[in-house]
Amino acid sequence: MKLFVSILILYLSPQVYLTYGYTQPTPKNSFEKRAAHILQHTADEYHPPSIDIGDPEKYYWPLVIARFHRYGPSDSIGNHWIHKMAGNSPFHFTLVGMARLLYQYPNAPAIQTNHELILKKVFDRNDSYNAWTGEGTENHVNMSRTSGYLFAQAALLGRADFPEARTHLNEMDDWLRYWSKEIFKAGTGEWNSSTYMAYNLVGWLNLFDFAKDQEIKNIAKAVLDYYASELALHYSYGSVGGSEMRGSNSTLGSATSYLGWLWFGTDDDYYSSPGGLTGSQYIQCAHAATSTYRPPTMLNHLASKQGGPTTYQCSQPAYLLDEPAFVKQFFYATPDFTLGSSNSRYGGYTGSTSQVVSWKLVVREATGKLPLEIVGNGMYYDKKPLKGRDPYTQVVHHNNVLIQMTCVPTDERDHFERVKAIVKEWAELWQDDFRKRFPNDPHKKNVVTLRENRSGRNGSFVALPSQIAIDSSGTTVWVNAGDTFLAIRSVSGQRLKSLVENGKIYLVDDQPPGVLCGIILEARRKKEVTDFKSFITQSGNQSNVDRYGKTINFTSSTGDHITATYRSNGVTTEAISDWGYGKVKPNAKLTTPPLLQPEWPTGEGWGKVPAYSINKSKINLENIWPVWQGQYLALDKSILRINDGDQLYEINYQGSNPVFTVRDIRRKQNDEKGNH
Repeated sequence: MKLFVSILILYLSPQVYLTYGYTQPTPKNSFEKRAAHILQHTADEYHPPSIDIGDPEKYYWPLVIARFHRYGPSDSIGNHWIHKMAGNSPFHFTLVGMARLLYQYPNAPAIQTNHELILKKVFDRNDSYNAWTGEGTENHVNMSRTSGYLFAQAALLGRADFPEARTHLNEMDDWLRYWSKEIFKAGTGEWNSSTYMAYNLVGWLNLFDFAKDQEIKNIAKAVLDYYASELALHYSYGSVGGSEMRGSNSTLGSATSYLGWLWFGTDDDYYSSPGGLTGSQYIQCAHAATSTYRPPTMLNHLASKQGGPTTYQCSQPAYLLDEPAFVKQFFYATPDFTLGSSNSRYGGYTGSTSQVVSWKLVVREATGKLPLEIVGNGMYYDKKPLKGRDPYTQVVHHNNVLIQMTCVPTDERDHFERVKAIVKEWAELWQDDFRKRFPNDPHKKNVVTLRENRSGRNGSFVALPSQIAIDSSGTTVWVNAGDTFLAIRSVSGQRLKSLVENGKIYLVDDQPPGVLCGIILEARRKKEVTDFKSFITQSGNQSNVDRYGKTINFTSSTGDHITATYRSNGVTTEAISDWGYGKVKPNAKLTTPPLLQPEWPTGEGWGKVPAYSINKSKINLENIWPVWQGQYLALDKSILRINDGDQLYEINYQGSNPVFTVRDIRRKQNDEKGNH
């Protein structure tokens, strides 16, 4: 029997403006209920900050979107704020909100009155925050370029004369095609960012809804499916699990965690409760809640974590996508917990790597409650930071086991002085280059910064929520987290110190400089070991640790043998983000090189990546890995594949445009079994 193949038809015809009814129908499905909850709460209960801040539209445009959706485009409050801020000079966060308002609610009185003024303010801006050659971190660039395309398109459709509109539209068309293909080749620079993923994709939502060019709509669809896949993979019971390039101390309540709930959650999750929407981050979901885009349905299975224990081996590029598989990732997902980690040559000395979350364990709680988040780090910087790459901490991860090793060298002060000199040189080069590109932009501060609050302490910790029950026995701390149990041991072999600070229990292993210390964490599901007492007995009897200098041999309670070696000899670098120098003019397409940074030293004391083996099989962290590789999700050689056991959804972006297909794999499996 032939394999059933259906081409996914994305649209019947191009569409410039979406039309919405302004009565509120009874939601028909879970997404609509969650969207209605977010939009109602944003429209009626959210109180934005003063408009005197630097980017007030970031907080006001989602409010206006929600007001118009709920009460119609004549809503006096929404129109008031558009009138009030239409003359502001826009940049990244503010561009994407106005792009949606301009297209989705063209009949709003304030939009009709200020249409040409809004476009004029966009076209007048030519500093480093303009919509076409402006610079910034990856989410800034995404928001600016996608909006730049739509404002150029609007200018060509309007009555006012913007002679450069066609040039800008063509430039952004070129950039959208270039950037989307790079993502499908290697991934993104701000990978799995609980802080910025929602901002990275919001402009692509606008393109999906409002671009006239069908090819650009399809490209936007492909990029959105990429981001939705990444979010579904890491979505962990209301949190964003796994390691992050630009994360926060807690992902709970981030714009991205709310987006994950909107797309993949359920109506009895915590965020659905009356008190579930707090702070200001949930309002950014107004874009997705009013968009016509929906993630592929096959991703629901991946996001639910009901597929049983699954392991994903992944990679992401260096920050500007120029070096594929620069970061190696592991993600282990079960119905009760997820554990994710990353390895890279990032050093952790500058602000560009100060938001890295090297690993994270997320533990599912009862229905209607937020999950528990557990992270660890080295103590080279003060105040036991929950985020930020530690220069002297390396991580080894296999399925349910994570080994965190820290070893600050005795000559650390000499290394730090070399780092200071390199960063100083970098800052001077960046400043000189920036002035060449934007001579009339004196306001932007130098972004090349050395991280502050260095302590130089040789210590390693894991931070647990204070409500977790722990039981210390010798050198092992046993943790009862409901349906997940943990055994936490010290790398040094000493008893872990326990400190309670800021609502966290810190388990600390610290040693003199030059001596290896750290944490060995093993997580098990309750259903695998019956009860907590059985877990303690089994883990205590079957797990063991041997220590040889800077090598740890650990046998897990499931029988896996892990050999982890702290490698102090090696190479270090930092993330470029918008810190590059070497260009001589503003550039619509951010190509690399010539974006550069000073040369970093190599050799003893600069190693960042460990050496390790699993069951005597060496893990090679130098090879090129697929972006995602696992049972339900894969992205390799520009082909994205998502399956839920019944259907396979594929995006092939090896050519100039993405091609979308859906295959019935359940039928194929039945055919192979002879069940016709």
